[in-house]
Amino acid sequence: FIKVQKIEDYPMKLYHIIRSDFVTRICEVPVRHSELNNDDCFVLDKITEIYTFFGETCSSFEKFKAAAFVKQIKDERTTIKSSTFEINALTDLDREENKKFWEYLG
Repeated sequence: FIKVQKIEDYPMKLYHIIRSDFVTRICEVPVRHSELNNDDCFVLDKITEIYTFFGETCSSFEKFKAAAFVKQIKDERTTIKSSTFEINALTDLDREENKKFWEYLG
């Protein structure tokens, strides 16, 4: 028998996309708002919702890597439909889905 996990049981993950020394890396960081900064990109993976946070001064390399990473996540989940949302900078609070992003981070 195969044990199947419920979607709600999967942990929420936050990924930091950073470029330094001509290399763009993705690192998993703790899920809290203090990890965010305005210089890099972040991806919050909540299984059915994927949020991409773009800092004001993030590079185009980081944006491209974040978009490719989100696409990879969605492609790997063939049986789960995920909605994607984009948040621009630390002050972007106008849309309802952005409020949910900040609630998830605490």
